[in-house]
Amino acid sequence: MPLKNAQPGSPDSPMDVGRVYTGTITKADANFKTYTVNIAGYNAPLLNCQWGAGIVSGMIGLNAAYIIPEGTRVAVVPGVPNIIVGAYNHVLGDPALKKRHAATTEREARTTLEVFDTSASPAAPQRDGGDTPSDLLPGELDLTNLFGVGIQLLMNFSKLCAGEGAKVEAHLLNDMVRIVSTVFRQHSAFGDTEIYDDGRLNIETHGTSYPHEAWGVASNLSEKLPSSVSGVPKVESLDDLGRWRFSEYKGFIGGFINTFVTDPIGVLASAADAQGRSGKFRQYIGNDGTMLMQSVAEIAFERVHRIPVPQRLLRHDDPTGVKVADYEKLNSEFLKLNKQPKDPLDMFQTAFQLREYARYLSQYQSLARFHQLADKKEFKISSEAEIPSPAWTSEEADVNAANPTLQIPYYDTYATIRIMKDGSILTWAGDGGCVMQSHGDLYACAPRNVTIEAGGDIRLLAGQNIHVKARRNIEITSVIGGIKIKARAYWQALCELGTLWLKSDAYDPKLNPDIPVGTDDPKIVYNDAAILLESSRGRTTIDSNRTLLLATTGNAADSNTDDTNNSILIQSSKHVNITGEKGVSLFSSAGFILLESIKNSIFLNAKYLFGTISKSFQINRTFEIGEGGLTKIRTLRAGEVSATSSVQTGSGKVGKLPEDKRPLGFVWPFDPAVPTYDDLNSFIEDQLRPHKRVVNPMFPFKGTLIFKFDSFTDYVRDPKAFYESLSQQWLRLDAGTSPWSGDWTSGTPAGEKLLAARNVLYSTAPFPGVNAQFYTHTSEESLRIPSNKKGKDLNNITDIKRVPYTFYYLNLSSKYNS
Repeated sequence: MPLKNAQPGSPDSPMDVGRVYTGTITKADANFKTYTVNIAGYNAPLLNCQWGAGIVSGMIGLNAAYIIPEGTRVAVVPGVPNIIVGAYNHVLGDPALKKRHAATTEREARTTLEVFDTSASPAAPQRDGGDTPSDLLPGELDLTNLFGVGIQLLMNFSKLCAGEGAKVEAHLLNDMVRIVSTVFRQHSAFGDTEIYDDGRLNIETHGTSYPHEAWGVASNLSEKLPSSVSGVPKVESLDDLGRWRFSEYKGFIGGFINTFVTDPIGVLASAADAQGRSGKFRQYIGNDGTMLMQSVAEIAFERVHRIPVPQRLLRHDDPTGVKVADYEKLNSEFLKLNKQPKDPLDMFQTAFQLREYARYLSQYQSLARFHQLADKKEFKISSEAEIPSPAWTSEEADVNAANPTLQIPYYDTYATIRIMKDGSILTWAGDGGCVMQSHGDLYACAPRNVTIEAGGDIRLLAGQNIHVKARRNIEITSVIGGIKIKARAYWQALCELGTLWLKSDAYDPKLNPDIPVGTDDPKIVYNDAAILLESSRGRTTIDSNRTLLLATTGNAADSNTDDTNNSILIQSSKHVNITGEKGVSLFSSAGFILLESIKNSIFLNAKYLFGTISKSFQINRTFEIGEGGLTKIRTLRAGEVSATSSVQTGSGKVGKLPEDKRPLGFVWPFDPAVPTYDDLNSFIEDQLRPHKRVVNPMFPFKGTLIFKFDSFTDYVRDPKAFYESLSQQWLRLDAGTSPWSGDWTSGTPAGEKLLAARNVLYSTAPFPGVNAQFYTHTSEESLRIPSNKKGKDLNNITDIKRVPYTFYYLNLSSKYNS
C-alpha cells in the first residue's frame, strides 16, 4: 500500500513500521554498509539502516556500492531491516558547489582544499535539501556526487567527469570530443602513454611490438606469461613491466622532444634492477630548434619515382586472416639481411652496390613484416611499375584547374643522401653526380663538369701523390701573380706532337723601370732575365733532333754590344766548344766578328784555310794584307806559299822557290817562357790539352734515358680498394652512348696516344697505369626508372667484380658539354 508520512509523536514513542520518516545520517559503518539515522522529533535513533538502492540494483543485474556521507538527509522506512529509500542533496555549505555542478562553467584554478572545502562561508549561499545545479534545463540529467564525480547528460553534450580537471565531453553541435585532464594515462596493448604535471609538463610514451615484452618477460614461452596475452596488463604492475623497444619523451624531460628506438632490456625484477637499453635510433628536437638524429645502422634520404604502398586485403580481426598462433609460423625468409662480406673491412662495398641495395632496403628489408603477411594473403605489395605515376598536382581539382597543361606531367629520377652502416657517406644526384666518402677515400664525380670555386684560396695537399689527367687540355693561369712548381727527384715534361713553348713577355726593368703594379698585386720578380734556365750544380743540355736556333728579334742595326740590346751571349767560366760535324759558320751581316784571347793564343787548325778579304787583313799592324799595303814578315815558314802574282824574297828576288829549297815543317817562333817544340803540332796539342775538343759529342742519356710512367701497382698501392665511381657506373649502365663515349681505353699506350713520342716506354701509361683493374657493380635495372620486380624479389644483390679499367667521357660536340 502507499506509504504515508509518519506524524511525529512523543520523543519516546516508537516509530511505525512501514511509514517514511525523514532524518539525518549521524554514523556510517563502511565495513557492514550500515547507517545510524536520527529522526526529527524522536530521541531514539534508527540503527543498522541499509541503503535501499544497493538491494534493488541486484534485481536489474547491477552491483551498486555506495557509502552515504554522514550528515546527509535521507528518507527511511523502519522495519527489519531499516531501509533508506531516499536521500536529499548534501546540506553542508560549499561555496564552490554550485559552480562544480554547473554544466557550462569552465574550471577555475582552485586548490584541492578549495574544491572540497566543507566549511561554511558567510559569503556563499547555503544549499539545502532539494537544491539542484542552477543551469539545468528540463530533460537534462545530472548524476554527480559530493566531490563532483559523475555523469551529466545535457541538451547538446554529455560529460563524464571527476571535477572540472578531469573530464570527457562529447558535443553534438560540432561533432567534437574534448578530453580535459591534468594527468592522462593510457595503457594499451602497444604500451603506455602518460601526460603529467609534476612541477613541469611532460609526455612519456613507451611501447613494443610483442605481447610478451609488454608483460615484461623475455619469451612468449615464459611461465610468467598469462595463457591469454590479448588485452592490457594489470595497471598495478606496470612499474615492473614493459621490455620496451620504443620510448618518447616530450616537454621538460625531453628537452623538448627525444625519441628512442632500442633493443629491449633483460628480464625485469624491478625498474631499479633493469640493465641499460641499447639504443638503435634517436631523434632530438630542442627548444632552440636544434635537431639531432642518431642511428646505429643506416640513415637514408631518397628522392624516388614510385613508392609502393602495402594494400590491406583482410582486416586484422578477419577470421580467415593471420591468427595469434600463426605469427610463430610466418615465412622467416623475408627477415634475412643482405649478404655480408667475409671480411668486416669490406663492409664499405655496399655503397658501391647502391644500384640494387637501395631497392633492397626500401622495398624488402623495411617491408619485411608486410611481406610476411602478404605471403598469407593479408596484404598486397605492388611493384613500382604496377602503380600509377605520381602527379605534380596531387589530383586536387583546384590545382588541376590552375595547371590545365603541364609540359612535364612527372619526372622519373632517383637521388639520395645517406649514411651507410659502415659509416660511408654518399650523395648521388639524379643525373649521376656523386660525392662519396668510403673506405677512407673521397670521390667527387660528375658525368659532366666539376666546378671548385673559392673567393680565397684553394688548398690541395697530398701525403703521397697527386695525379692530374685530362683527355684534352689542361690550363693553369695566374692572372696577376706567379706560378711555383718544385720537384726533388725529377721533373719531366713531354709534348708528343706539338710545340713545347716557354714564353715571357716580361719587360727589362733597366729599360722599363716604372711598370705600374696594383697595390694588392704580388711583387714582380725579374731575376735579371725574362727567361732563366739554371743548373746550379750539374750540366745543362739542350738536345734537338733537327735545327737548334738561338735568336733575338730586336733591332739588328743597333751597334751596341750591351746584352740589353738584342745580343746573344755565350759565356763560360772555363771553355766554350762549338762543334759542327759538317761545318761551323760565323756570320755577321752588318757588324763585325771578334776572336779574342787576352791571355793565350788563338789557333786556326784546318786542312785548308781560305779567306776572302775585300780591304785589308791586319795583325798588330805588322802582318797586313790589303789593297796598296805592304806585307812584312821577319820569318815565314810554311810547307808551301802560293801567290796569285808573285813572291818577293829578302834579296829582292821574286819567283817560285825550287822543290829542294822548301823549308821542312813549320817551327813556331822561339819564346824563352815557352818550352821549345820540334814542330807546331806538338805545341798546339800541348796548349789544347786542358781543353779537350768535342768533335762528335755524345750526350750521356742519348738513347738510354726513356720517358715512362709508373706501373698500376705504383699508382694504386691497394688494388683491392680501387673501385669504379657511382658516376662512371651511371654512365656505363644508364646514360647510353648519346652524349658520352667509352672508347677511351684509359691505361693503355694506344688509349693514351703515346705511340708518336720518341724515347717513350710504350709499356707504361699515365694513371692508373697499364693493365689497371678496378671493382665494379652491374645491375640490369636502373634506379631511375620504375622496376617490374616486386619487393619480395629484391633480396639478391649482385657481387662486386674486378674488371679491366675503363673510363667514359663526354663528347665535345654534345649539347650537354657546356
